[in-house]
Parts: sequence; C-alpha cells; structure tokens
Amino acid sequence: MTRKERRQMWEERISTFKASGESVTNWCAAHNIKAYQLYYWLKKLDAKVPIGIPSSRWMAVEVNKYDEESERSILVKVGQATVEVKLGFDPTLLADVVRALGVRC
Repeated sequence: MTRKERRQMWEERISTFKASGESVTNWCAAHNIKAYQLYYWLKKLDAKVPIGIPSSRWMAVEVNKYDEESERSILVKVGQATVEVKLGFDPTLLADVVRALGVRC
C-alpha cells in the first residue's frame, strides 16, 4: 500500500468515526483497530476532533441575576432551542430533551 493510499484509507476511517458519534474505545473495538492508531492519525491529519468520549460535551451556560420574586426556574439553551426548567423537574426527562435537541440543533 502506498503512502497516498494509506492516508486516504485513514481519512475515510476518521470520517466514519466522526459520523458514528461513538467513543474511541467502542468504535475501535467494532472496527478491529487499535485506539493508539486512531489517535495517531487524528493528530497526523489534524482532524479537529475532540478526543475522548463524545457524549461528554461542555455547554455554555448564561447566568442572569436571580429575582427572588419570580418563579424559581432556569432557561437551558441548546442551539436555537430554549427549555425552561422549573423547581422539581425530572432530571432524566431533562437529560433526554437536551440529548434530543443536541442532535437536532
């Protein structure tokens, strides 16, 4: 295999990995590839992929001044969507909603 062919093969693999949404560990196991090889090629090709567990993402949080007279709630913004979360919310439901919005936004 030539260098050009190897590079093209890894570009395709990285594209498949990014589209999968899987963790490095799970994707590599499913494709019989060593994780260190994927990390090497991600760095070599400067793929700009966050390395780690894709399901762990930081979200921007905007905190506004709290007004005690208003009803206790927070607004969670995911993309262009805004979800109001009130005191006593169901954390599992909120996680499901945020996850669904994250895919669409």
